[in-house]
Amino acid sequence: MDHQRALSSLSEFSLRRNGNAAGLGDRGLRTRKGSVSLRFLCRSLIPLDALLVAVAAVAAYEAAFSSDAAFPRYAVLAAFGALLTLNFFVLGGLYSRRIFDRPYAALAKTAGLWTAVVVLIVGAGQVAGIAGPSSRFWAFAWLGFGLGGLVPLRFAVFALAARWAAQGRLGKRVAILGDPGLARRLAQHFAKNPSEGVHVAGIFSVESDKGSMPLDGDLDVLVARLRSESIDAVILAPLNRSEAELRDIYRRLSEVPVNVWLCPGGTAFSLVDADTSYFAGIPAFNVMKRPLEGPGAMVKEVEDRVLGLLITLLISPLLLGIALCIKLDSKGPVFFRQKRRGYNNEIIEVFKFRTMYHEKTDYDGDRLTQRNDPRVTRFGAVLRRWSLDELPQFLNVLRGDMSIVGPRPHALNSKAGSQYYQDAVPLYDARHRVKPGITGLAQIRGWRGPTETVRQIRMRVEHDLYYIDHWSLWLDLKIIFLTAFKGLRSENAF
Repeated sequence: MDHQRALSSLSEFSLRRNGNAAGLGDRGLRTRKGSVSLRFLCRSLIPLDALLVAVAAVAAYEAAFSSDAAFPRYAVLAAFGALLTLNFFVLGGLYSRRIFDRPYAALAKTAGLWTAVVVLIVGAGQVAGIAGPSSRFWAFAWLGFGLGGLVPLRFAVFALAARWAAQGRLGKRVAILGDPGLARRLAQHFAKNPSEGVHVAGIFSVESDKGSMPLDGDLDVLVARLRSESIDAVILAPLNRSEAELRDIYRRLSEVPVNVWLCPGGTAFSLVDADTSYFAGIPAFNVMKRPLEGPGAMVKEVEDRVLGLLITLLISPLLLGIALCIKLDSKGPVFFRQKRRGYNNEIIEVFKFRTMYHEKTDYDGDRLTQRNDPRVTRFGAVLRRWSLDELPQFLNVLRGDMSIVGPRPHALNSKAGSQYYQDAVPLYDARHRVKPGITGLAQIRGWRGPTETVRQIRMRVEHDLYYIDHWSLWLDLKIIFLTAFKGLRSENAF
């Protein structure tokens, strides 16, 4: 099978196998080789990628230089390149099972992220004085050799996955024992998510639970099939049985070499992203995650502090110029300070350039700004149109009150029409689970400016919650880039 057919047939094989799961007609795999999970294939890419990046760097060095005198310096760049590549690929989702759903998109993202890594590494090497002037050819060679390894590697993995899918080896074959209604829902869920690689071998029930729904057999039939077929696991849908009967079921299943998983009932469909933790040995589902904790929180903090400081230094001449124009345009202070809701609903003081006449300033946000608002100064209108009045909030970032990217903080008495934001949107306060930001996903999607209707604030909150649930460094950099190049000016900002 060539690469073209491998990529186009991968999803087809997976869907076909899971189509059998929906119909429960998966009896043709009685003698198959051991199953392989997509998770294993994805994880196997990590060490291979690191090795390919290092080998590409050495090959590029051999092609670019005739002496080994500078090798230690380029070895340092190669090591950082391998580390940065793995981090970029993780943030870009290239080690996720979802890459098998859209293989061409995964290949394009691989090439794009690898190019970004080389550009960053070489640029950092030039600034630090590690890479000399002759490093340009080495960089191009490293980029080419890297692409020549990373992209074909993924072609090979996709082709291998397609082959194993055709053989029925990709994923796990499971049997479901318990409530027939829930079992059918589970089978349909697996069929609709082929990238997870779960194939249902049959639905079984305890004898007295059969009812009128046609099934594949009772517990005795299930045990017999477990002995004669290659079935990887049994999922126990909730069983309304006595403790003694449950112990007997567990005993029967313990006699065959199979994994047994317990499904928590119908609530399982609302816990699809939940992890499992242990408290004093007792398993529990993480039904709601605290956003940005652990390594993610550290990455976000470094991003805010480092980028915040760099951007503040770069725009400092602009800040001084704006401050001077404000003083010349109208009487009053340069900065406008307003209390707003921050992380965990705490009150923070947000800095902005003053855009209104000092005596008409609205500190609590009781009145929405209108087009051609008489309270706004002539220079203030320009600042608002280009969102330049927000630039002092980089001081909030350096102070730790805000992030560069996050949900926009709102004034305490902000309203959508006649309703306070908290009353207009039930999950409004959920946006305060992270620090507020200078810019955010809602802003680059066009949801900024006055909130004259409830729909406008609901759409903002919807984008804010999506950002919180899907945060990544890559998403932050994308939002910052789009804000800088297309999000500064808006017809809705006045």
